[in-house]
Amino acid sequence: MISNEIAQMIVDRTMAILSYNINVMDEKGIILGSGDTKRRGTIHEAVKYRKNPADHLEIHPKEVEKWNGVDQGINLSIYYENRTIGTIGITGPPGEVRKYGELVKMTAEMIIEQRYLLDQVQYDERIRREFLYQWLEDTHANDREFKRKADMLGIDLDIPRIVICVFPPSDRNSRDHLDQLERKIKTHLRPQELATVLEDRIVIIKTIALAEEYEMKLKEWIRFLHLPSSYVGTPASDASEVARSYQRSQMTRKTAAATSMKDDVIFYGQLSLEVLLYDLYQNDGFSVHQSDEPLPEVLIATLKTYVECDGKSAKTADELYIHRNTLQYRFANILNITGREPRNVRDLFYLYATRVLLHSFKEQEDLIQ
Repeated sequence: MISNEIAQMIVDRTMAILSYNINVMDEKGIILGSGDTKRRGTIHEAVKYRKNPADHLEIHPKEVEKWNGVDQGINLSIYYENRTIGTIGITGPPGEVRKYGELVKMTAEMIIEQRYLLDQVQYDERIRREFLYQWLEDTHANDREFKRKADMLGIDLDIPRIVICVFPPSDRNSRDHLDQLERKIKTHLRPQELATVLEDRIVIIKTIALAEEYEMKLKEWIRFLHLPSSYVGTPASDASEVARSYQRSQMTRKTAAATSMKDDVIFYGQLSLEVLLYDLYQNDGFSVHQSDEPLPEVLIATLKTYVECDGKSAKTADELYIHRNTLQYRFANILNITGREPRNVRDLFYLYATRVLLHSFKEQEDLIQ
C-alpha cells in the first residue's frame, strides 16, 4: 500500500518541520523511507516482531540493545480506511518526541490519502480517455468490455449526442495550450459529456436534445467559451452513430478549408453537398471534362455569389456592386462558354459543382503544395 516514493515523501515533508529522523515502514517492518539513507531497505526488528501490528511502540535507551540496528524513539501505526498499512517512527528520546507522534502520524495518513485519491483520479481519467478513443474510432472489438467501461464511468450510451472538433490556430496548438483548453472545456461539461486532446485538436462528445434547436444552443455554448475554430458533425441518436459524427466533423473541417469558408463555428449540415463533392474529388471520382473551356475568375466569383444569394439576381447584383444588366451579361457569357444556363436549377448545380467548387478545391491544393 505504501510505496517507496510515498514513504520518502512523508519523510521529507515531516523532517522539513522536525529536527528528528523519521522512518516509514510497511506492514512487515521493512523501512521504505528514512532520513538516514543507510536504513532504507533494512528491517526494523522491533516493529517486525511486535505482538500486535496496530500497537504503538516506544523504545527506550535500555531496550535498544535488544534489537539489531534499532534506535530509541516511538513508532506509531499508520491507518488507511480503518486498517493498518504501515508504521511511522520518530528517532529520539521518547519523552521528547512523544508530543510530535500524533502530528506526524496524521500528516503521514493525509499524504497517503491525498496520493491515493490523486492516483484514483488519474486512473479514472486514463480509463475515460481510452473509452473515448475507442468510441471515436468505432473499435468496439469487445462490446461487452466497452459497455462495462461505460457503466463504470456512468455513461448512458442511449443518450443523443454530437461531436465537436475544436482546432486552435497553428501558432497556439502546443500540447500545453491544448491541455489548458481541455481543462477549460471540461469545467463546462455535463456529467454525460466527454472531451479529450487528440493530436492537434480537442474532441468533445456533447449531449443534445434532438427535438430542440440544438444547433443554436451549441453555437451559443461554443461562443460563450470563446473556443477557436469549431466543426460540428451530425447528430448521433445513440452510441453507434458517434464515430460517424466524429468523421463528419473532420470532413467538415477539411471541406471548409478547401472552399475557403471562414467561420468560428461550422456545422456539417452547412456543407453537406460540398463535403460529398470534395470526397469525390479526393478519390478521383469528380472532375470537369477536359474539353470544357475554363471560366474567367470574375464569372466563377459571380456563380459563387449567385448560389450564396439563393439564386436571387437582385441580391447577387447588390453583393457584387454591379448593375443587374451587368449580371445578365455575365450569365450570358457563362452560357456561351459552358453551354449551361445559370438560371436553370440543374445547370446551376452542375456549374457550382464543376466550376466553383472544383476551382476552389484545386486552388487550395496548390496552396498546400
